Amino acid sequence: MRSCLERHPMFEALTQEELDSDPVLELLCNATEEGQKVARNGGQTFRAKLQSKQIIRASIQLLPCGVKEKE
Repeated sequence: MRSCLERHPMFEALTQEELDSDPVLELLCNATEEGQKVARNGGQTFRAKLQSKQIIRASIQLLPCGVKEKE
């Protein structure tokens, strides 16, 4: 799954510094039911966090219903 997202042009992986500073990422492995189940069964967890690329998010413009975009 991770390699598919990393190859996709709409997503980019976060840097290690960004991953280390995210408090939620650690909770996903330890505080969720799925994370606890994996730990109970002696399994491994694999962490990855990707975000949509800025250029794509910046190009999306939402307009209120009935309002036409200026030409």
